Amino acid sequence: MSTADSPRHDPLVAAPLAGTILDLPVLCRALAVGAGVAAAVAVVVWLLGCVPAESVSFFWLGLGASVVAAMLALLLHSRVLDPRKAAPFAANPGQLAGRFHGLLAAAFGSKLAILVLGVLALRKAGVKFDGLATFCVTFAAASVICQVATAGYLSRMLQYRPKARLESAQPASTARD
Repeated sequence: MSTADSPRHDPLVAAPLAGTILDLPVLCRALAVGAGVAAAVAVVVWLLGCVPAESVSFFWLGLGASVVAAMLALLLHSRVLDPRKAAPFAANPGQLAGRFHGLLAAAFGSKLAILVLGVLALRKAGVKFDGLATFCVTFAAASVICQVATAGYLSRMLQYRPKARLESAQPASTARD
């Protein structure tokens, strides 16, 4: 048995997070990849001098808030991949699609809530428009970059899992005649 086929390296092992098929280390690595890519892009933007000197702290704050938002969204996205939770909806594709869209909406809502809370906190602290704009634009850009990198990592991770584990984790399909 190779290292890649061992249950220790398989994302379909019994997950410590209730309601997911991915274990916590896989989710943490996905978040680290997404946050790392977003941070690398942010450093390049900062080094190129694209951020005004008086707004640099809001730039980094926007990046940090987007990583926190990505963490919450990743936990919700991981629930989409759980075939055990989807099994009751297997006979009704409309309900399955509704569950999928609901989880995606909840993840988007968590990002939006963090953005709104950040803006409200900055406004209460007396931050002017340029600081708010820097925070919001950085948050939006870093959030998208982090989400794309995280999704890419998870899709590659799930693509290369052992076939036997994949089949054992799938819900029983309903045969149509």
